[in-house]
Amino acid sequence: MYPRLYFLFLLFSLSSCEQSSVISAEEPISTMRIDYYSSPCSRAFFVQNCLNFQIDNEIGSDQWRTQAISIEGFEFNYGYIYDLEVKITPIDISNCADDCPDNRYELVRIVTKSKVDNPCVIASNPDQACTKEYMPVCGCNKRTYSNSCVAAVSGITTWTLGACD
Repeated sequence: MYPRLYFLFLLFSLSSCEQSSVISAEEPISTMRIDYYSSPCSRAFFVQNCLNFQIDNEIGSDQWRTQAISIEGFEFNYGYIYDLEVKITPIDISNCADDCPDNRYELVRIVTKSKVDNPCVIASNPDQACTKEYMPVCGCNKRTYSNSCVAAVSGITTWTLGACD
């Protein structure tokens, strides 16, 4: 009789240690809108493409965040606006050097994915200052810009390195 109880106890103990990958209903879920293009943003040691996004009550406003984030389970495709449900968990950055993310983002589900008709050019930002460094890029509009900052300030959403042919 005791071996059966021991076996049942062991079985119960092992099954209770299992971790679930399903996000429970008690965990807070946020709504996030991802814009159809990424933007260059500076980190401590390099420039990279960053997502433009809005969270919860920012959605539909003129205010967009540009930040180097990754959303686990989500793959960004240029030319689409996404509305997502995400779980956002703060990360302890007390022992972190530069460029550490503040939050962990996990995709719960894609609510909508809408294609943008002409995703190449957006409104320009003439107040942004750029260096005069010459590192030409070819904009998606097939025009050469002196560097990626000048292209971005001109409202160009994507480019390749080098002058246009």
